[in-house]
Amino acid sequence: MKQVKSSSRNGVANLFTDLKGLVTGKGKRGKSQKRGSASGKSINSKYQYRYIRYLREAKGRKEGTIKKAEDALRRWFAFTKNKTIKAKLSNIKITEFKQELRKVRPNGRRLSPGSIFDVLLQVKSFFEWLSQQPGFKSLINASDLAYFSPNREEMEYRKYHNRRKYPTLQQVKLLIKSIPPDAIISRRDRSFIAFLLLSGIRADAAVSLTLGNFDRELMMVDQNPRDGVRTKFSKRIKTVLMPFDEELYQIVGNWYDELIELGFGFDDPLFPKAKTAVEGISFVPSGELSRGYISASQMRKVISEHCQTADLPNFSPHSFRHACVKLAMDLAKDGRSIKAISKNLGHNSAIHIIDTYGQMTDMDLMQIIKSLGE
Repeated sequence: MKQVKSSSRNGVANLFTDLKGLVTGKGKRGKSQKRGSASGKSINSKYQYRYIRYLREAKGRKEGTIKKAEDALRRWFAFTKNKTIKAKLSNIKITEFKQELRKVRPNGRRLSPGSIFDVLLQVKSFFEWLSQQPGFKSLINASDLAYFSPNREEMEYRKYHNRRKYPTLQQVKLLIKSIPPDAIISRRDRSFIAFLLLSGIRADAAVSLTLGNFDRELMMVDQNPRDGVRTKFSKRIKTVLMPFDEELYQIVGNWYDELIELGFGFDDPLFPKAKTAVEGISFVPSGELSRGYISASQMRKVISEHCQTADLPNFSPHSFRHACVKLAMDLAKDGRSIKAISKNLGHNSAIHIIDTYGQMTDMDLMQIIKSLGE
């Protein structure tokens, strides 16, 4: 009997403790909530680490860009109080974040329009990447991501302070000419540079193409995510190579023919990486092709080395996309041509290439205005 009473008293005491915990927010329920908060922070940190690693290793971003991304994500997670990114993203939350960035601080200072532009761009890029990760596609809508767009003041400020540097057609031809075509790896590099300019393709998509994605007869590339091509938002894009230069055209076509003659099949990469060889205790690229895919960061490094050898500015792979648009826009005859160029690059609206890629120098502006009177 004494044991029963003791057990009964313990049960009543436990019930009282549980009820007290529910009222005060402490006890078992409080601990669970704390664990949930800690779990959300852990998940956020994990995906933030993966994204930064992706920027550094896959995209080859410079440390300055990496720091901007880290600062932008720090601001986002501080604003959301580390609420787990597993929660569905809403345009209301994005709008509130923008309002918070634009607030005047107690010390009377506020972020510059250019800084706000950078933060919004970096956070948007993070969620674009996150939308491609398993388990997040249903949580992130492209229509919501549009709310990360800066206002007119921020866009104008950024455009004024950051002019894109991209190669001219003459510089691209000089760069290719500086690469001797005697070795197969060199011919791969020549064709890759020519291909970037003629297609305007993003580097991630270019390095993930197979021979089967390229139509040699039509000189057209099918950027099909179902074949493993890494396009933005996993969008299928059919791109016809631009008729800028016959020599560049031939370099790309000859490279395809050479791979076919070597026995490469439609499932093999269009731009394979080199086989590795042992040199002492180190692994170094050999002079032969493998059947593996080269990474975007490796190709970025290859282009950088060739630019240095040719005594040219260090052009990034994406700068060739800007060069492609500039050359194409110069050849455009009417609005229909501009629409076709936009679609060829994978954009739904021609406004995007005009505003983002269609930047012009003061000299371009002067020549265009003067030509109106001719």
